[in-house]
Amino acid sequence: MNWISYIMYALMLTTLTGSVWTVLWCVACVLLKRSGNTKWIYRLLKFAMTGYLIPVVFLLLLVYYRLSDSITGFLFQMTPGAEAVLLMVFGVWAAGLTVCGFIYIPRLVLFRGICRKHIPVSRDINAMVKELCREMGVKVPVRICQGYTVMIPFICGIQRPCIFLPLGSYSQMELKMILTHELIHYQQQDVFWKPVFVAVCCMHWFNPLVWFAARQFQKWSEASCDWDCCENRYSSKEYFQMIYDMADTPFGSVRTFAPTWLAGENELTWRVKIMKKNQGKKQKKWVAAVIATGAVLMSTVCTFGAEAGLRQMYTSYYMETASSVEEIYIPVEELPSYTAEEQIGSLADFEGMEVVQEDGELLARAGIINWTVTDKMVKQTAQFDKSIEDTITVSVFIDPSDKNVRVGILEPDGRLRYITGSGWVVHTFTVEKDGKHRVYIYNNSGVTVTATGSYN
Repeated sequence: MNWISYIMYALMLTTLTGSVWTVLWCVACVLLKRSGNTKWIYRLLKFAMTGYLIPVVFLLLLVYYRLSDSITGFLFQMTPGAEAVLLMVFGVWAAGLTVCGFIYIPRLVLFRGICRKHIPVSRDINAMVKELCREMGVKVPVRICQGYTVMIPFICGIQRPCIFLPLGSYSQMELKMILTHELIHYQQQDVFWKPVFVAVCCMHWFNPLVWFAARQFQKWSEASCDWDCCENRYSSKEYFQMIYDMADTPFGSVRTFAPTWLAGENELTWRVKIMKKNQGKKQKKWVAAVIATGAVLMSTVCTFGAEAGLRQMYTSYYMETASSVEEIYIPVEELPSYTAEEQIGSLADFEGMEVVQEDGELLARAGIINWTVTDKMVKQTAQFDKSIEDTITVSVFIDPSDKNVRVGILEPDGRLRYITGSGWVVHTFTVEKDGKHRVYIYNNSGVTVTATGSYN
């Protein structure tokens, strides 16, 4: 299995995980809105977004596949047909990612340009920021600047946060509300999550649920700030009047990479409704905890259920494409005559080699070999039962055809029996011991080879 296959599998399983978590977040959101838990809605949304960010299911399955001797299915197995499809899908995905790069990289350049062009603020404003930081428990030093190109207040920077203000005059109350709002964004770690959402949208550009989640992030991050500002600090009338005054302000690329005050009048109307609905309500933490726990548990169950469905679908596809590959094999009797003397070895022969084995009874019953075997690697089949005087016929084509490899069987007691050959390698082994056997290919040729064939 090549690196493109791993990328595509990781992407598919991760977008599946994120989609399930996003749908369950929507259900949790409906329940939490009734109890006024705005901040918990926003926290759960960030949790749901990690489903698109971290390939948890892919990593668990990969580790389980490597360590387990009983896994069934073909999710990490390849046929030429499956590999061709994945290569085509990778090309489409890479093209979409490139388009996203052409869209967002210029915006990032403009955003960084805006951040560079700034001038210092007065001592009074700096003193106000320090006082607010002390009151709100923000221990990291926060800088504050003004700039001609800054159209709307925003904060950026994780280790060295900086608040940017447009040039202009503000009343002391307006300035305190603006600075408080931006500091809450920092406390909510929005300066980290905003660019992360952009990266996730680029990686999963084909998934509409990702773009939906990104839009919800913009709305609920601001709603969470609104609740914190109006419930604990300022008059909601004065606060929203100040935001309304900014409603027609252009903010272009700033909105892409930094938390911003609003995305338009429709969003402002929605935020006012949310604030009115929740204002005065005590956030019921126990309700939020129960719903959040239920959402996490349901997310886990649904994710692995969906993954099991995906694995079953791929298993069916694998068997179909594997069968089509098997049909083109040349019968043993029509192959060029090939004779080689059997040799005997032991597991000590594998020392210094990377040993990779297929696992699962389905793989053994299929009897298909379609492997990429790197140099210094031993690739083994799944275990299968054979009795004394049965035979195991192995027929494989090695490419490049001038490279010698060992093709053999691993007996129940650990003894190796093999032949060495190149090109078409065909041999029938007579079983000498009852029990579980494996077919293996030992590559010490100095290059990567592909082995295509079957055994029975």
